[in-house]
Amino acid sequence: MSYDNGGTGGVRTTTARPPSRSSSGAPMGSTIAIVVTAIAVLLAFFILRKVNDAGETSSVDPGTVAPTDVTLPGETTISTAPVTPTTTGIVKIGTSVQVVNCSNQEGVARNLSNALVAEGFTTVEPDTGTIDLPITKILYNPDDPNALPVAQTVSLLLANAAIESSGAIVPALTLGTWAPGSSVIVLLGDDLAGKTLAQIAGQEETGVTAAPTSPPST
Repeated sequence: MSYDNGGTGGVRTTTARPPSRSSSGAPMGSTIAIVVTAIAVLLAFFILRKVNDAGETSSVDPGTVAPTDVTLPGETTISTAPVTPTTTGIVKIGTSVQVVNCSNQEGVARNLSNALVAEGFTTVEPDTGTIDLPITKILYNPDDPNALPVAQTVSLLLANAAIESSGAIVPALTLGTWAPGSSVIVLLGDDLAGKTLAQIAGQEETGVTAAPTSPPST
């Protein structure tokens, strides 16, 4: 409070002082609040980010097993279905072979039958066919699992003669049915009739010993 003596009449006036602001007033409090809010926002951002990362890494079910057979674009899928193996070995037993003469010669069926016996096959009585064939072929009974392997082995000896499956009725036979114990039939045609197995294989059979070119010295 101050007293002014100026003016007329000696009137005393009083001038009020404004309240003083301390260093911890309203402006400082607003700054702290802003800083605290900014820190809270940053903390919330980092927390949400960690939660999202944790959710992505745990989205895979550990009990789920990925399929092993995956075909990528451009790759060839290999079939896993079972495949029937092809007979590659020599099979001479399991069923008997019957030779049937379907050529224009006589007595050739028995000769070939004896040759097959010498090779280790079992045979039944030869027969005469009801048809004439220019080319030899081999029939096998598909109901006998041993028939095809034996037929394939016989075919190797007969210049890879064609092999065909046949049912219970065989029109080329005199009786029309398979002989007991036989599931393979050789229909001997004109191409191989009268030939030995060596001749069929392309080997020469002369049976004659060549004479020496010069007389022995005495």
